[in-house]
Amino acid sequence: MNYKSLIRKRNVTHFARYYRLILLSVAVAVTVIVGSLMVGDSVRATLRAQVDERLGTSQSIIFARESYLDESLLEALPDAEGYLLMQGFISHNGTLIPVMVWGGDMDGEDALINEPLAEELGEEQLENLVLRLPSAGMIPSGSLFVTDNYTTSLRLRVAGTRSAEQGGNMNLRTEQVQPFNIFLPRKILAEAMEVEGKMNLILSPRIISPEEWHTAWQSHHSGLQVEQKPEWVEVSSSRVFLQEQVTDILCKADAAPNRLYSYLANGIATERDTIPYSFVTALDSYAGIELQPDEVILSDYSARRLGARVGDDVNISYFKAEEMKSLSTHDINLRVRAILPLEQLQADKTLSAEFPGLSDVERCTEWNSDLPLDMDLIEEEDEEYWTLYRQTPKAILPYSAVIGDWASDYGTATSLRLVAEPDLSQLSAEMFGVEMMYPREDALSAASNGVDFSSLFLALGCFIVASALLLIYTPLLEMYERRRDELHTMLTIGYTTSRIKSMLSLEAMPVIVAGSIIGICTGVAYTVIILWLLENVWQGATHTAAFQLHVNPITVAIGTIVSVILSRVFLKERLRISQGLCVAAVIIGIVMLGISDGLAEA
Repeated sequence: MNYKSLIRKRNVTHFARYYRLILLSVAVAVTVIVGSLMVGDSVRATLRAQVDERLGTSQSIIFARESYLDESLLEALPDAEGYLLMQGFISHNGTLIPVMVWGGDMDGEDALINEPLAEELGEEQLENLVLRLPSAGMIPSGSLFVTDNYTTSLRLRVAGTRSAEQGGNMNLRTEQVQPFNIFLPRKILAEAMEVEGKMNLILSPRIISPEEWHTAWQSHHSGLQVEQKPEWVEVSSSRVFLQEQVTDILCKADAAPNRLYSYLANGIATERDTIPYSFVTALDSYAGIELQPDEVILSDYSARRLGARVGDDVNISYFKAEEMKSLSTHDINLRVRAILPLEQLQADKTLSAEFPGLSDVERCTEWNSDLPLDMDLIEEEDEEYWTLYRQTPKAILPYSAVIGDWASDYGTATSLRLVAEPDLSQLSAEMFGVEMMYPREDALSAASNGVDFSSLFLALGCFIVASALLLIYTPLLEMYERRRDELHTMLTIGYTTSRIKSMLSLEAMPVIVAGSIIGICTGVAYTVIILWLLENVWQGATHTAAFQLHVNPITVAIGTIVSVILSRVFLKERLRISQGLCVAAVIIGIVMLGISDGLAEA
């Protein structure tokens, strides 16, 4: 140790009281600044990690809303994985827990659950789980003809858990709340849902270009069926309903399109009698008859039972879906245009659509539908008709008269009858409710550009930093007052003012360095405390249950350097700058630091 170093060490020891205050001030400043920056880094790193946890390796997502895709589509998309994604419930201690059910390519027949669900259930509950699933099949859930009740039950044998690293916390929703996931073989789930060979989600670890997607997807992958009949070309869908846009495009390109819509009427009535709960079909025309909006065609069975003749008035009542999914009863008065043999209508096999839960039961009283049906109205004659003729329509209505009331969000026709083979190249996957998404970039951007916690906590802590640095000022004044004679002597023997300031700065530098080191350590502790508060007390700010401490050396270095510079301002410029200007410099410096940190992350 040379002489100058020894002198500086002795001065620090002699004036230890003052330098302890300087050390404390520097440590507090470094703690707040470095800790605030680390909080921002930790929050952003946690959110980015959750994006990876939620999306896995997926770069492209293809999702079919309210519809399904045929598994054969995977042949045209290398490296892609197909899933059948459903929402279900499991019973636990008398309550129903909502879960997301992932049907994928898995070996065996056992199920896997993710770790959050395992923690929720407890180990004693994992042996026998009963999964409740919607029983709508191919018909979109929420349509008038299916039930929303979770009536399909599947007893699971849980083989273990799937960790977050293995994709256990996959979630298509943009949220930080960890989901409850169950993973099953797709085949088992599809059989339980009565959608064999179908999927509604495709995940790919690479970017699928729009051109590749347009080439890979064909309309039959979304269930569109085209069949050549002797008199027309029939277009139908495996989901029963044809989307409105699909119907419009195909009909506009045809010379004489005929739209069909099957419906379950509440009743067909005349002044003489009523037939309860009857399948009817609306068409633009039938058997060469162009129906006017006020006309109806009856089968001879319906005419006989109602005592109706050509020209008589017939009232048909039906349910109409109103806002908020409520139902109201409507009716329409029509005049009988023609009466056709029941055998003619029965021979037209596609005149009425097949509705799972309605068409596939043995008796009318076994219909499973959301419609509030009064089964007491059904008579033995109705059951006999059902046994012999099933859903053969009892009346043909004009399409234009009822489609506004009967159409739903899921489609405006149950089938089309066209003159010529339709040009399916005009159709796109989007018309069938299939979306192509690239979520990773947007999710990472949202994670990085959300609430800037670095700037937030720097702004909240800037006055603490300013107050800590102002603590330097008072002990410095007292110390310099005690050393006045020493400083005058140094000036007398030839030391310049700048040299004296440099010596004093060098003397204080070890104290500042030591304070910075302490501040870095306490800054880590500060970050841990803030993250705990964000997890438990201020959870509403982030909606995140677990944060990961992220220590970025660059952030630590920047925060420390800024703190040291601010400390040097008070040490070096104490005689030339007022306290107010010093405080302003501190605040401006901290704000600029927060802005630069946010820009760097963006």
